[in-house]
Amino acid sequence: MRNEPQPQPPARARVAFELTELRPDEQWGPKRAARIVAKVRERLSKEAGIPGLLEEEVPPPVGNALNHNLLTHPLVTTTIVKEDLRILGG
Repeated sequence: MRNEPQPQPPARARVAFELTELRPDEQWGPKRAARIVAKVRERLSKEAGIPGLLEEEVPPPVGNALNHNLLTHPLVTTTIVKEDLRILGG
């Protein structure tokens, strides 16, 4: 998301690789990363009321809308702020 005009999340395999590097005592794979992202989407949609994070909330064709909304909406609405991203960055 580093000031990219159209930020895209990394592939699940890349996420799993990076998490394995950061937390080698845990079992990380692309499917686990995908399940966690799905849980985050659902929680933000249901608990925080962020629209457009679940497939049933986006008109077809869905394409990359779910990823786009997951990346941009929390930043635009300040659900996630720069300090949160600094914490994530280490």
